[in-house]
Amino acid sequence: MKTNSLFQRCLQWLTRLLLASGLVGALVMNDPGQLLAQRGNNIDPHPPTALTTPPEPTSTNNLVLLFPQLKRLPAPSWLREGVRVTYVTSSALIGGENPSGSMGYTQYDLVALDKTSAVSTANFIFDAGGDGVLSTAPSTPAVDIPGAGAYWLNPQVLKNAEAVANDDLTVTRMVDHDQAGRNYDVVRFQYDNENSRMASAFDTKSGILVFFTQTIVNTNGTRSEAQLRLAGQRQLKVPWQGRTLPNWLKAGQNFSYAGGETTIIAGGDPLTLPSALNVAIKQVGKRYTTATITTYANNIASASTLQVSGMAQIVGSIWLPPEAFNSKLRTGRIDRDPLTGVEVGWQRDDQGNVVITETSSGWTSILTYDKRSGALLAIQNTRRVGVATLITKLALQK
Repeated sequence: MKTNSLFQRCLQWLTRLLLASGLVGALVMNDPGQLLAQRGNNIDPHPPTALTTPPEPTSTNNLVLLFPQLKRLPAPSWLREGVRVTYVTSSALIGGENPSGSMGYTQYDLVALDKTSAVSTANFIFDAGGDGVLSTAPSTPAVDIPGAGAYWLNPQVLKNAEAVANDDLTVTRMVDHDQAGRNYDVVRFQYDNENSRMASAFDTKSGILVFFTQTIVNTNGTRSEAQLRLAGQRQLKVPWQGRTLPNWLKAGQNFSYAGGETTIIAGGDPLTLPSALNVAIKQVGKRYTTATITTYANNIASASTLQVSGMAQIVGSIWLPPEAFNSKLRTGRIDRDPLTGVEVGWQRDDQGNVVITETSSGWTSILTYDKRSGALLAIQNTRRVGVATLITKLALQK
């Protein structure tokens, strides 16, 4: 394999990692479940082709090119459904007329795992205004192989990692640390060329990504920098042990939600406009589904994004497994993230449907699931955007 080709493939992986972390591209404020519609109505029965095609169970981690045995290796022992891995993320544009920067948390949740697939969602949570009011960028899904993904690899391949070094790639053993100052013995892979430097460091024991950095010299003389550093790893207490998907899920299905979005600004009259979205099921795996979510503004498709739903997903899924409705868990809070303060609650409504609520300083998301089918019935989101409060209410269309 030519080293230039390898470098380009690894550049593509690192760019995807940054996209998942909210560090590349515009930070679009949205709701954590990625089910919020923008403005629109009258869903087109023939929505446009999705902008992102459903992924196959290959790895988004291009170190698989260096270690093809990762395709056959299992997931590390700590990588279980419901695990959350959080990174402190930062980026900056240095030089030029408009230097800028951002900082926040990227949280990876493993929502499904089987012998061939490891499915994650990545959410970037940040304080856009510096006033303690949190926002979140659109969730980024990844369908990986168990042996390697965006934030891990099976550590067996690190034993003789130096053997893959080449003219573009330096492989170094060193001690690195997480955000809290805990030390890790890591293997650091660093790619260099005349205009960029990219490095990732993986813990030799667990295979977890501890640190990532990228520097690119742009053609206009400015410099783009981005970093991720491990901030935490914990197991979410999913209130069910999902074993089976709802039996109605089929690839090719389409269903729609419609309602309204109300904008409230102090001193002004509320303004309500129609909102809608379409869900197109693209892939049905053993423990997950992928779907294209198309939102509409004034009867015109405004965005199309890929979404995943997994067996161990507590927020943002378009379905819940049958076992969720047999849970005897008490009503109330089921999770509070120690880093972001975001809380998740669980209850049943007066009809026996399951209601999952996610609350932060900047948004509240309420998702209601049908007690018979497990399908998402209704979406209610309230979020603060600058001086405005936006309230979106959508219902499944029969």
